[in-house]
Amino acid sequence: MTCSRTSRRFSFSNIDRFSTSSLVTRLTTDTNNVQQAYMMLIRTAIRAPMMIVFAIIMAFITGGSMAVIYVIVAVVLGFFLFYIGHQGHAHLPAHLQKV
Repeated sequence: MTCSRTSRRFSFSNIDRFSTSSLVTRLTTDTNNVQQAYMMLIRTAIRAPMMIVFAIIMAFITGGSMAVIYVIVAVVLGFFLFYIGHQGHAHLPAHLQKV
């Protein structure tokens, strides 16, 4: 449901409690926060992996022997990050219930 539909379903007591300018500010802020979260997701999920792939390609083009070390370190770091994410995800439900 969109923000404007939700605000249209307010009762008269809710409308009296929030001013028009307050509702507009809240809707604008919520919209901007969603846009910022989407942009961060795009940067993290698409741009970062592409930069890693192209960096490895450029490392092989410019200096082959160092590129092998670069690939090995990248794979080790990838497994390490996956392990941390997996362990964090396993403990997440217990921490969410505490909150």
